[in-house]
Amino acid sequence: MLSLLTLVFTSLCITFLLAYFYQSERLFFLDDQIRETATAIVDSELSDLKTYDYKIANAMISEELGPDRVGKFFVVRNTKDEVLFQTDNVGLLELSIPRAPTWVTIEQDGRLIRVLNLSFPKFPNRTLQVGVITDSNFIFWSTLTSRSVVLVASIVVLVLIMTWFLSAQLFSPVRDLEGFLREAVEMLASKKEIPDVPARMLAPAALGLKRQDEFKNLVEGISHLVRRVNLNNKFTKSWTFQMVHEIKTPLTLLNREVEKLQDKYRFASEEYQEVQRQLNRVSRTITNFLDWADLANTENW
Repeated sequence: MLSLLTLVFTSLCITFLLAYFYQSERLFFLDDQIRETATAIVDSELSDLKTYDYKIANAMISEELGPDRVGKFFVVRNTKDEVLFQTDNVGLLELSIPRAPTWVTIEQDGRLIRVLNLSFPKFPNRTLQVGVITDSNFIFWSTLTSRSVVLVASIVVLVLIMTWFLSAQLFSPVRDLEGFLREAVEMLASKKEIPDVPARMLAPAALGLKRQDEFKNLVEGISHLVRRVNLNNKFTKSWTFQMVHEIKTPLTLLNREVEKLQDKYRFASEEYQEVQRQLNRVSRTITNFLDWADLANTENW
């Protein structure tokens, strides 16, 4: 789930970043076209006209711009905001475009109107307005169709499946390690030797990597620990049995000899009891050590 949320968050960030870039680039594309068109009109004979005849002005614009005129509109206003000239497509909008600021953006009925306001060099009291009318979706994503919803849902489901598959592959060695450790605990509880770490868990292919990584180092450390535990258990058992053989047997023989001496020489009762007490003390010490060794190999220690 954490992996999925990370992927979704990353995808959303990339989507918004691309959307911002998409919007900025298209807006820059429109502005660049409008700017070039407006510069051409300002440098043309249209800026020298004192009065505007529609046919003459329209012919000048068509001659100056040629095919670049397509999709653009032109308006000339004075300081009183009176229209001195405008193309037909502006009249259909029934919209008064403000003379300020330099760039004006208007959204109307799903249309986007982008306008550049410039002053004529010879007639500063006149403002040339050059603009483009386009669909608002050209710049802004204002609608989300059912097809888009299905596409987004399909992508999310695909990402979820891929995340589940990749997570299962990535964490399968961790599950194997957890199962091995559970088995090792059971072996210790039953005082059996812990099996070695499977060779497949030590191989780099366990994680699909050909280099050293933290998980492989962890498995190697556990493997070394298992070997040390098994070795220590064997050493403890061997040393315990050796101690039993080396000490218990002489104590038994010594106890018999003391009894024989007592029967033969009839020592004082206090002396005989003191010898027996010391022998029993040594025997109890050995027994306690054996109990400790047995307890050390159980899960309760």
